[in-house]
Amino acid sequence: MKQTLVVLALTCMALVANAAPVSCASISIGSATTFGQLQSSGGCQDQDKMYTDWAGNLPSNTVVSIQTVAGLIDTHIVTIGDLDIGTWTFDYIITIDPLTPDYAYRNIIGVTLGFDSAGVDGNSATKEIYAGGTLQGGVLDTLFSTGSPDTSVPMAEKSLFIRETVSVTNGTYTSTTNSFTQAVVPEPATNALIGFGLLGLVWLGRKKMSAEA
Repeated sequence: MKQTLVVLALTCMALVANAAPVSCASISIGSATTFGQLQSSGGCQDQDKMYTDWAGNLPSNTVVSIQTVAGLIDTHIVTIGDLDIGTWTFDYIITIDPLTPDYAYRNIIGVTLGFDSAGVDGNSATKEIYAGGTLQGGVLDTLFSTGSPDTSVPMAEKSLFIRETVSVTNGTYTSTTNSFTQAVVPEPATNALIGFGLLGLVWLGRKKMSAEA
C-alpha cells in the first residue's frame, strides 16, 4: 500500500512538473509562435494538449504553429517552418492534460508526419515517436518523409516524446507537420446506459409481440 502511494505521489509530481504554464494562444501571433518562446515559457497548452520540454538546435525565431482541428476524431497539429540549409533536430513532449474530466478515456491513437519542401528533392525529415512521454519509454515508430504523409502504427498513449530531424540541403524548405489523432473511448457508465437502452428496446418489442399474440 505504501509503495502504491509513493508511486502515485511521484506520478503526480511528474505531471505537475510537466504542466504547461500558459495557453498557446497567449504566446502566439495569430496561430503561430516561435521555438524560443516555447522554450522560455516552458511550453504551452492548446485545449486538452500540453506541449512541453522543447529542446534542440532550431533557431529561436523558427516559426511553430500549434492548432486543433475538431471533428468526430480531433486532430492536433504542430507545424515547424522556414528553416535554412543545415541539419536541425528538435524534441518536445505532447501530453493529454491529466486534469481533463474524461482523461482516463482519452488516447492519442495515431501520428502523421507531413513534409513540404516545395516539390524540390534533397530535403528530408525523420520523426521518432517514444511511448510514455520519455526516451526510456522505447520507440513506438519512426516516420520518414517520402513525398506523402507517413502514418504511425496504431497506438493508445497519454503522452509521447517526439524527436524530429530535418535535413535541408537547399533553400526551398517550407514546413514539416506533425498531426496527432485523438479518440475518446466511451465511459463505462455511457456504455452501461446504451446497454440498458438496448435491453429496454428488446423488452418492449417482446411485450408488443406478446400483446399482438
